[in-house]
Amino acid sequence: MNKKGIQLSVNFLVVIILGLVILGLGMSLFYKLIGSATTTVQEVDRQTQERLERMMVGGNLVVVSDTTKAVETGEYADFFVGITNELADTTEFDLHIEYLNSQSGQNNPMMSDEDVIFNPGPYLIDVNGFEFIPVRIVVPKNTPRDSYLFLVTVAKDGLPLSNPDAVYGSKHLLTVNVNK
Repeated sequence: MNKKGIQLSVNFLVVIILGLVILGLGMSLFYKLIGSATTTVQEVDRQTQERLERMMVGGNLVVVSDTTKAVETGEYADFFVGITNELADTTEFDLHIEYLNSQSGQNNPMMSDEDVIFNPGPYLIDVNGFEFIPVRIVVPKNTPRDSYLFLVTVAKDGLPLSNPDAVYGSKHLLTVNVNK
């Protein structure tokens, strides 16, 4: 019997087993880190919702978590819009977000309404109830450094924004500052 051949296969098996153990430990550590990051994001969302609730208790019908965010090209900015129903009945609300322009006044074709990701609704909100709506603005790569403006408007009862009675609460301006 050839002892060198058996010794080589035993060494090979030991290396494979050690590799699998190290891979398993690495994956375990990775999932623990991902789990803690998810918990942190949920806590931030809870803190944001509490801040929006405090703003709505102050009498604001429509509130925005932050109105200005700074991002790099190819990244995104997350906002939250809060709507509270202080009308006499349960009402449907629609969210409208429109890209206006850059602060420099140059209309940049890199940014558009398609870069805004959100669910426009309708949101059926009970009397004195509220809803939080996440909004993500994606900044395409190669977007020039500038400040980009988006208008947030909430409409009630499914009415088009062209109807003067449609707008609910105040309009808000979102600013995304793009840094290269």
